[in-house]
Amino acid sequence: MCLTERLLRCSGNYSVERFSTERALVDDWRQRLKAYPNALKANVVEDAVAQLWQHLRYVRIPAERQDQVEYMRCETVIAHCMLRMLFALNGQFGRQETPKRCAERLTEFEVKPDACYDRLCRALAPPLREGVEMLNALAHESVALAMGQVPDLDTRLARYIND
Repeated sequence: MCLTERLLRCSGNYSVERFSTERALVDDWRQRLKAYPNALKANVVEDAVAQLWQHLRYVRIPAERQDQVEYMRCETVIAHCMLRMLFALNGQFGRQETPKRCAERLTEFEVKPDACYDRLCRALAPPLREGVEMLNALAHESVALAMGQVPDLDTRLARYIND
């Protein structure tokens, strides 16, 4: 008998059928999460690229004005979009919105730009104009990787990437 079963039995809320059903449900979800369908991958990447390119075009303005607060807001959105895309390309569910321990996770990814985490950290540090160029380079590499991984993605993303 496992610890959970013993605790349930001690609390008087023990039901073997209920516990078995809940365990089966969790096991079923784990199996379903092992597969990351290409259609979902394409949708996540497309959404990330749409936001990414919108902010990449705009981030030059606060960089030129030396508006650090607005620049940091844009940088954060850009970094978040790139991470969402990389998590999806590597078949990771549930971490797109709140990635934690990014350095560790990015090192495990098969699909990522070279030295991605280090370059992202450097891009988020001043001087602002250099950061913009580094973010652009990382974004272009990430999108190129995405187009190589997901069928027909280049046609879906063409409307966002026209520069």
